[in-house]
Amino acid sequence: MIAQTALTLLSLFFSAPLSVIPLLDRGQRMDMVDLYEAGQSSQVGNRYGGVSELSVLTDSLLEIRLTEVSSLELRLLPDTTLSIRHTVVTSDSVVHTQIRHFTPTFQVCSNPS
Repeated sequence: MIAQTALTLLSLFFSAPLSVIPLLDRGQRMDMVDLYEAGQSSQVGNRYGGVSELSVLTDSLLEIRLTEVSSLELRLLPDTTLSIRHTVVTSDSVVHTQIRHFTPTFQVCSNPS
């Protein structure tokens, strides 16, 4: 069973606006978690016609393979800041990573913890 902290992480994951997680709508995110928690393949179709898959879900960490070349990591920090790392590996194997921090209401944090 997932602890209360993860429920907060999940509620943030479910309520994140499409501007923050554009590839997966709320229903796709919920389906992905339901499948993962049921021990099934957590692959779901994404908004661009591809397949995304939840690979890790813990009390404070959620990892998703968004596409064949991109991934998303959400971490709930102790001060309730949500850290989101989006990584893309280009065709020439160059890794691009963007890390953003948000308040629980999805305001961008200017000075993350």
